[in-house]
Amino acid sequence: MLHLRDGVAVSGRVQTLEGSRPEWLGGVVFSTTGQAKFLTAETVLHAGANPAGVFTVTNLVPGRFAIEARPMAEGWRLSSALFGSREAMDFLVDVGSSGTPPGVLTLTNRDTELSGTVLDVSGAPTRAVTLVLFSADERHWVPNQRRNQFRVPSVDGHFTFKDLPAGRYWLAAVADFDPVAGISPDLLHELAGSSPISLTIAEGEKKRQDIRLR
Repeated sequence: MLHLRDGVAVSGRVQTLEGSRPEWLGGVVFSTTGQAKFLTAETVLHAGANPAGVFTVTNLVPGRFAIEARPMAEGWRLSSALFGSREAMDFLVDVGSSGTPPGVLTLTNRDTELSGTVLDVSGAPTRAVTLVLFSADERHWVPNQRRNQFRVPSVDGHFTFKDLPAGRYWLAAVADFDPVAGISPDLLHELAGSSPISLTIAEGEKKRQDIRLR
C-alpha cells in the first residue's frame, strides 16, 4: 500500500545586513536540485514575505534546494542565506523529512568588489591573460560557485569583480584559460599551487589589487 505524506514546511526571515526590516516585500523562492527533481523536471515554490520579513514555504519534498529572494528592489542582492550553520548560497538548502532549521536571509545594497590593472613586464597595461578569482576554502571548489569567477581585462588592462561574498580569496593570472571549460576543480587545484595572490575581502569593501606579470 502506498502511503502519502504531507510535504515539509521551511520558515525563516529576511533582514538587511544591519539587521533591520527590509523595505522589500517580495518573496523567497525554493528551486529543486539533485534528488528532489524526481517529481518534475523543475519544481519552484514561492513563499511571500510579510512586512516583518517572515516567510514560510510549504509542501517541500525532502531534498536539496537552491534559494533566491525575488523580486528584488533595485540595487539590492541576497548576500547570505543561513539555515542553522549551513550557508545555502554556497551549499544549497538540505531539507530532510523533519524539515530544516529556520533560515536567516540577509539582503545588502553594499557593493563588494575587487578591481585593478594588469601590467606586463615592461609596466604597460595588458589584456594578455585571464584573471581567475577563487575562494581560498577548498569546499567552494565546485562548478558554478558564486565565489569563483574569471575576467578578461579591458584594453587598458582594467578588471573588476563585483557582488563578491566576503571572505578569503586567491587571485591568479592564466595565459591559456579556456572560457568554454570554465572554472573546474582541477584548474583551481592547479592554480592554488602556483603561488596566487592572497586576498581578504570584507562585506561592502572595494579593494584594489594591481597585477604585474613576470
